[in-house]
Amino acid sequence: MGSLGVVVVVALIVLLSVSNGSSIDLGDKNNNNNNNQDDIQKKSLNLLKHKNARNLIYGGEDAPMDRYPYTVSLQVKGKHVCGGSLITSNLVLTAAHCFKQEGIDGNTLVVTNPYQLSNPLPYTNESFDIEDFVIHPHYVFCFKFSTYYHDVAIIKLSENISNQSSFVRLNTDPVPPNSPVQVMGWGQTETQEEGADVLQVTNLYSLSTSECQRLDDELMEFTTSDMICAKADGKDSCGGDSGGPLIIKGNNLTDDVQVGIVSFGPDTCASEFSSGVYCRIDSEFDWIRSQVCGFSDNTAPSYFKCTQIIVWESQYPIPGVPDECFPRITYNTEPSSNDEPKATSSSPITTNYSILLLLWSLGSSSFYVL
Repeated sequence: MGSLGVVVVVALIVLLSVSNGSSIDLGDKNNNNNNNQDDIQKKSLNLLKHKNARNLIYGGEDAPMDRYPYTVSLQVKGKHVCGGSLITSNLVLTAAHCFKQEGIDGNTLVVTNPYQLSNPLPYTNESFDIEDFVIHPHYVFCFKFSTYYHDVAIIKLSENISNQSSFVRLNTDPVPPNSPVQVMGWGQTETQEEGADVLQVTNLYSLSTSECQRLDDELMEFTTSDMICAKADGKDSCGGDSGGPLIIKGNNLTDDVQVGIVSFGPDTCASEFSSGVYCRIDSEFDWIRSQVCGFSDNTAPSYFKCTQIIVWESQYPIPGVPDECFPRITYNTEPSSNDEPKATSSSPITTNYSILLLLWSLGSSSFYVL
């Protein structure tokens, strides 16, 4: 039996042996109806299957060759699974969920500026192993709403890249609504279910948080200030694009500014009722800077200001994440026979749902095959 099977069996034994109806509570105090609980479970599973990782560029076109040399393909067993962007000579910025949900690990190959996956550019393409990586300590996958919060991670390459001008500058200021932005990647397209071979790029416009929340799709109401939404008619990111850059395009590559990281979105890509959702760079910049200056050995671009004192502290409660995203245990204040408080739950959930939560908390990439 594989390790996942052992986890499931142990989880079943533990959960079925719990007495007095104790269980995990997702924080929804008004949901005491079993039918509502079933609806939530089914809805969450549907969102998991369709609304998380972004795999496609819709309405895109082949990017100009060598225009975006900071683009990165993260590959597992020779297959592209996520994107990323070079931000220093040895650091790649990507999405945290690429590690938790897409199977990225220390065995992943990082291919810089391949442009065409089947025939990478011989004079610019390089491949590296992952020496180290760090995931934002505030990263949360909210099972109840099927959203990612603080969805950012940094990869340290095994060696420095050869082309020292192939970085993208990171944004430090809020992006005004209706700003023209671009997203790029090798995810699926309308006609290529296995993913694009040549790097695709498409043009979008940024939305304010309130505009994003007002969209008709139910997922949008859970977007927060650490995210940025972008959309355009018939255009979108949508899957193996996860972790790739959302940029404001400059006159040349040195003027490009990355404002977001491809994170998640609704099941219907390029829908008029929804938008793609991206991790906002400016809201995460202080943490990114603290990691870059620790990793880069004085080789980071000057705008990171690594010679200055850097202070970044983790916070709790995690800013921007709804309380409903965290399992909650309450305690019965009435003394029991042995005068010890008993853990209870104000809104029990089903055993199957508890198992799914347990598996997610262990970071199992097999979550999608349940």
